[in-house]
Order: sequence, then C-alpha cells, then structure tokens
Amino acid sequence: DRAMAPAFTPTIPRTGFGQFGEIVCESPRPVASAEFRQGEAVGLILSLEISVIPAGGKRSLDRPAAIFKGLNIPTYIIWDSDSGKNGAKPEDNHRLLRLCEQEVENWPNLLTPHFACFKENFGSTVSDEIGEELWNELLIESRDHFEYPDNDSAKKNPAVVELVVRKAADCGAASQSLSTILTNIQALAP
Repeated sequence: DRAMAPAFTPTIPRTGFGQFGEIVCESPRPVASAEFRQGEAVGLILSLEISVIPAGGKRSLDRPAAIFKGLNIPTYIIWDSDSGKNGAKPEDNHRLLRLCEQEVENWPNLLTPHFACFKENFGSTVSDEIGEELWNELLIESRDHFEYPDNDSAKKNPAVVELVVRKAADCGAASQSLSTILTNIQALAP
C-alpha cells in the first residue's frame, strides 16, 4: 500500500545518496542495495552473484576492502571524496587511493575498473548527469508517491532514489557514471 511506504520501505543507513561508501564483491548469494538495483533503469541488470556491503562510510572502507583484496576476491570500492563538506578529511581519500594503488590527491573524481570515487558525492554526480531540473521534478514526484514530507528525507530512502533514476532513464536521461560502475562490476565477475 502506497500510504504505508514510508513506514515499510527500508531506509538503510549509508546507502542513501550523500552517504556513499560501499564495497561490491563476489558472493555465494546475491545481495543488493538500492544504488545497484538502479542499474535496471539504465538497462544494466545485474544477474551476477554479488554482495553490496555498506561499510559505514569511507573511513571504514579500507579494512574490509584490504581483506577482500588479500583473499583475491574481486572487489569494487565506491566512495564520496566529500570536497567542500564540513569535517571532510583528505587523508581519508589518500588512504583509499593508496589501497587502490593510485596517486594520492585530496579530492579525487575517478571511475576505474576497480573503484569509483566522486569529488563531492555520488548523488550530486547522478543529479548533474540526469539534469538538475529533471532530477528535482522527478524527486518531488517520487517523494510525493512515497508520501515523504520533504526532499531531504526522501533522498535518504533508496526506494525513492531508485524510482527517480528509473523515471529519468525512461525519459532518456540515464546516469553515465552509474552505467560505467555497473559495467565495471560486471567485468570483475569470474
């Protein structure tokens, strides 16, 4: 029931846009967060058996990523560089870039075969790629569909964001970054 959506649609900490820090790795059973289910909206359905592991933000990404890499488990790391955000520490980005065997820079913005990081955050990148006007229009529509009181609350719910991305793709405005990430993840599959 649509009226019950806010109460029963899972809001998963660390999977809403703006709080992005996840590890994708091969797994015996499929588990996915909303960001990766959104791949259906851009025509990239993940039929692979993968796990998407919310790591609690980029400050917690290095340890599990190092373990998976050490065990030769195909791993794709995604984080926000948080440029311009209060309290953001470039050292967090330095640590992750070293783990990914990259040159250190303060606010990286990179899409590679094994990791992705966004200068500000993944949500603003997707919004820019879809087009701010269309993004805002679809966010309001999706927010109202799920009966959220404001955009900030709605953006934290993966189901709302997924609906926005699906509708944008239906309008021909897919996110190239999301498509690239999904293609890179698919390429990691054995």
